[in-house]
Amino acid sequence: MNNLTSQQPLADDDFARLAGFLDSIGDAAMNIETLDGYFVALICGPDIVLPSEYLPQIWGEDFSFESDGQATEIIELLMRHWNTISTELQQR
Repeated sequence: MNNLTSQQPLADDDFARLAGFLDSIGDAAMNIETLDGYFVALICGPDIVLPSEYLPQIWGEDFSFESDGQATEIIELLMRHWNTISTELQQR
């Protein structure tokens, strides 16, 4: 993912892909609304939390991706969504 791509908000299809992925995991994963609140809390919090700490909380500790390609796609979507939320919060 290049820097230009990482700054693009999720398109409707991307957002649906991310929401569908989280829904497919089941109860162990956050839904998209919970994810939004989680990202806001992490971004606004006083401490920097590394992705290695917060990502497993999104899909549950026992989750594993089906492939490296799936992992790359979902993490890119998450990072773009994070960047969009962060940008919106900084503008306020």
